[in-house]
Amino acid sequence: MNSMVDIHLSDTTQIPLYKQIGEQVKQLIAANRLRPGEHMPTVRQLSHSLHVNPATVVKAYRELEREGILGTHRRRGTIVLGGADDPRGLALRQSRLSNVVDHNIVEALSLGYSPEELEAAFSLHLARWCEERDFK
Repeated sequence: MNSMVDIHLSDTTQIPLYKQIGEQVKQLIAANRLRPGEHMPTVRQLSHSLHVNPATVVKAYRELEREGILGTHRRRGTIVLGGADDPRGLALRQSRLSNVVDHNIVEALSLGYSPEELEAAFSLHLARWCEERDFK
């Protein structure tokens, strides 16, 4: 059981604590620091280590569960769900990726950026992100 995940909350931002937890869990999964099948800390463990109300952790876990990122089982606890090669979540993953990309394309184009600028920025940032994290 993974008793501790590396999450750091900020009270100087306007982002709610449960969203900060959720975003950081997603980042840990993206960076391969949390892997499919790995157990998350219990609500009590995480709320204690982050010094937040357990309801905050419950809300974060529920959001991540609704998005198909975490799964909660009464006896096994909360686990990271399957990765890119898990056929059960493939359609959900593709839909989620499509929605994220569509939202960001619309936002960038509405700000006056050209498709070429968008593509160049995306390629640059993705390459930089992969290099910084030694992502294969």
